Amino acid sequence: MNPPRIAPRPPGPREAKLLMEAADALRRGDTTAAEPKLRAYCAQAPSDPVGLYNLAKLIRREADEATALLERAVALEPRFYEAWLNLGTLLTDRVRFGEAERALRAAVRLQAGSANAAFNLAILLHKMGRIDRALAEIDRCLTLAPDMIEAQRERLNILLYAEGSTPRSIFDAHRAIGQRIESGVTPIPRSPRPRQSGERLRIGYISPDLRSHAVSHFFAPIIAAHSRDAVEVFCYAEVPVEDEVSRFIRGHAQGWFTTCGISDDDVARRIVADRIDVLVDLAGHSNGNRLGVLARRPATVQGTWIGYPATTGTDCVDFRVSDAVTDPPGLSDALHSERLLRLDPVFLCYAGPSDAPEPDPSPCMAAGRITFGSFNNIMKLSPSVVATWSRILAAVPGSRLLLKSSSTIDQTATDELLARFAAHDVEPGRVQCMPKSRMLADHYRLYGQIDIALDPFPYNGTTTTCEAMWMGAPVVALEGVIGRHAARVSASLLRSVGLNDLVAATLDEYVEIAARLAADHGTLTRLRSGMRARLRSSPLMDARATALALENGYREAMRARSADQ
Repeated sequence: MNPPRIAPRPPGPREAKLLMEAADALRRGDTTAAEPKLRAYCAQAPSDPVGLYNLAKLIRREADEATALLERAVALEPRFYEAWLNLGTLLTDRVRFGEAERALRAAVRLQAGSANAAFNLAILLHKMGRIDRALAEIDRCLTLAPDMIEAQRERLNILLYAEGSTPRSIFDAHRAIGQRIESGVTPIPRSPRPRQSGERLRIGYISPDLRSHAVSHFFAPIIAAHSRDAVEVFCYAEVPVEDEVSRFIRGHAQGWFTTCGISDDDVARRIVADRIDVLVDLAGHSNGNRLGVLARRPATVQGTWIGYPATTGTDCVDFRVSDAVTDPPGLSDALHSERLLRLDPVFLCYAGPSDAPEPDPSPCMAAGRITFGSFNNIMKLSPSVVATWSRILAAVPGSRLLLKSSSTIDQTATDELLARFAAHDVEPGRVQCMPKSRMLADHYRLYGQIDIALDPFPYNGTTTTCEAMWMGAPVVALEGVIGRHAARVSASLLRSVGLNDLVAATLDEYVEIAARLAADHGTLTRLRSGMRARLRSSPLMDARATALALENGYREAMRARSADQ
């Protein structure tokens, strides 16, 4: 960021000396010495907005104080663009979205040509579920700064949620950034290693999510089920602090390497030294990814799985794990830079949380009314979702809808969401927004208030779909357009457990299925009581079969790679 355009105004030589000493300490990187100097300066020059701004930047982690300092700075100098921008990003981080929007729009008004202001406003709008506006703002940012890699990545993320995104536009955007990641990167030298007959396959998994994270719900059962007679597993973890899940995964790996703070070149060299045959990325373009490592080609064959619902757009990734429902043969293949490795009937393997209580009976039996629900991120509640769920409420008299975003939102975002339902003539009180649960036990118990879970579109649930079923709630889903992986995941999950009749081909059918199920209390009771047994006996929870299919797929990818060379 450029230095503030508002000049500091030290009232006298003593204050000027403090300011210079603080600046000198900051130039040396000595924040410990700079902080007391800046605090002393602000105490003696309380009307200097630049001093307040610099102290707020220095103590940003002390969020309450930093926010108060920036609020004072803009009150003293309303033209202070940098202070407005920093205040907006800090308030966004603190989930004070309404105030954050006012601050960021002030920054945009002051500096209409600022890519940073447009970028941060786009992030905020995305968090609030205003997807179309977020996309417009990120496009404005990229008009101002076409090479801003952070904005390009944010645009990929927004495109996955946007109703108007076509499969081709999603692919083209990923292809562009994938090629940028690879441009100018030199592969790490590695010597060809002839494989001996019967030699174990050496698999590497690289991810920032080998911890308590949605990805681990699907990865942990696989690493535990890999055949130790057939494969050796190595993990490359962008995980700064290990937790219980990390320790579980680490305990099932033959090698574990923490990649935090390590350059792409050095991580790639470590992978070469570990003689990895197949390197599998579990993040795609999500936060913390190390696609730059894969761009250096440290393994014979490279793939991607689980953590991101679209192509990487790169040439360095040879395969992407999917299935024939989420990515049907034909059009889907042309929308990937990778070869699709289809694990049928389902590309995921779910491990139901062992600490979740047994499902409660359907609440409609005691309440005398149907409660629909969704615990998906507010970003997934597209205009079509709100319109369709409003139709369902109209079709089922007396029903209500319980919503809880998987990310924390504030009252402004909640009020906006409720207003969107009100615009479809949904009476006040029929839609209830719950705050994010602080404890997992509370989260699981809340499923006891839901009779039927509704899946969003065009970005489906994944963990939330599995979790709702694990807690006994049947899920109604829309099978989305071919070529949008994220729009078809829940269809794959439901079909894998034999609930094909809950998958709709059209919005009208989606409404019909939800209304029909709501009227059939006997089916609801039967589904509720038998849901866990259904999941446990399904391919979705068959870890050994999925691990074996993966191992065979990895070997086939090795053979294909050899044939191409």
